[in-house]
Amino acid sequence: MTEKQNKKLVRDILEKDGWLVWSPPVSRFAPKFNYCEGESAKDIFTLFDCIALKDSELRFIQYTSHKNRHARVKKINNFFDKWNVFIGCEVWGIRDDKTYEIICI
Repeated sequence: MTEKQNKKLVRDILEKDGWLVWSPPVSRFAPKFNYCEGESAKDIFTLFDCIALKDSELRFIQYTSHKNRHARVKKINNFFDKWNVFIGCEVWGIRDDKTYEIICI
């Protein structure tokens, strides 16, 4: 599945369950910050594709292909270690048949 398809699937699943979902707009003019390591901040903190809000709960979500999910977990943990920060978050590994696995960090 493409990133666009993954984005729609995740948004549909969350919104069906009553979550408000926001993801940054795609722009080639995305700002650069010191934590971006030369890249533009196209994702939230260069890590998360979207955030979801319901009641007083906030979820930080990275979605990717099922095969790539552990690489994303490693990237997130490396970021946390480097900047000495932590926030609970999720990596959604999406298969071609639209099933998914969520890894909570």
